[in-house]
Amino acid sequence: MLWADKQPEQGVLHVKLKLSSGGEQVGLFASDGTTPIDTLTYGAQQSDTSYGRTQDGGTAWALFSTPTIVASNSGGVLVGIKDRVSVLNNGFTLAQNYPNPFNPSTVIEYRLPHKSPVEIAVYNVLGEKVKTLLARTQIAGEHRVTWDARDDKGMPVSGGLYFYRMIAGEFSASGKI
Repeated sequence: MLWADKQPEQGVLHVKLKLSSGGEQVGLFASDGTTPIDTLTYGAQQSDTSYGRTQDGGTAWALFSTPTIVASNSGGVLVGIKDRVSVLNNGFTLAQNYPNPFNPSTVIEYRLPHKSPVEIAVYNVLGEKVKTLLARTQIAGEHRVTWDARDDKGMPVSGGLYFYRMIAGEFSASGKI
């Protein structure tokens, strides 16, 4: 865990960049600069709070009064789901798939703030498109798509790491499976 707070004098885990308190998308990419390893889109932040998953590995996010660094959020003090909803209503979101790991299918949830053309596709570690899960215009709201990871003959795809990517208008986000 790194603190993106422009306060390196507080130690090596505090980096010389600061993320916008108004929200943005951050990502970790492989050395080729294009293969996503993990991404997160977050909305406006509040002072003295931590934004994290309500259950470790789950898809729901909320605000906590104390950061839970390298620990489970189960001991954190939840300060509001309502704040999370108002943040997410302002933009696009792409949640972590579940279950993960999975066999043979997994669900990907996402939210659109307005009617948008949406494409969601799955890629292998080489960046090759494995399957397009969705490619159409959708109305605003919460949606989900299921990836049944079987080929045309009903056989499961090879086990391993995959990525999913959502493009909706100017918005783009990825996750790993």
